[in-house]
Amino acid sequence: MTKPKLDRQVAGIVDFQLKCLVAELKGARLARGLTQQEVADACGIHQGTLSFIETGRQDPSVRVLLVLAHYFDMPVTLWTGDPQ
Repeated sequence: MTKPKLDRQVAGIVDFQLKCLVAELKGARLARGLTQQEVADACGIHQGTLSFIETGRQDPSVRVLLVLAHYFDMPVTLWTGDPQ
């Protein structure tokens, strides 16, 4: 059984939300005066991966998003809109 595809509107919303999350993470990095290399080293990811994520050339995995959120002390609920 194949999964139904997301309709274009939902896919567009998801893409927009992901871009907003990445922008928040990049903003947190820049606000702290950190380089991509410093963040990558602290989070156990490659600097190139972080660069590709920040420039929109690569979507981050859920794991990487969670690691970055933890590093920057950003609650994941901020992204999901969950009030708890």
